[in-house]
Amino acid sequence: MASNPKICEAFNAMQVLGIPERAVKPALKKLLDLYDGNWELIEAENYRALADAIFEYEEAKGYNSGGVGWVGWRLT
Repeated sequence: MASNPKICEAFNAMQVLGIPERAVKPALKKLLDLYDGNWELIEAENYRALADAIFEYEEAKGYNSGGVGWVGWRLT
């Protein structure tokens, strides 16, 4: 995990929800790019934007490829 405290806090917040690091990293990178590095938008409401981005990415990935998401559920 990264040594940046903000990144560590984001990963820890998602870990509490049961979301693995491999699902957090790409979503966090995209949000940081989208929000131009503005952590306030990511940290708001206990990292809700990050959680939403992860769930949306996993949903799209499952629908587009028929794959299995990080939780192991098959999306139809």
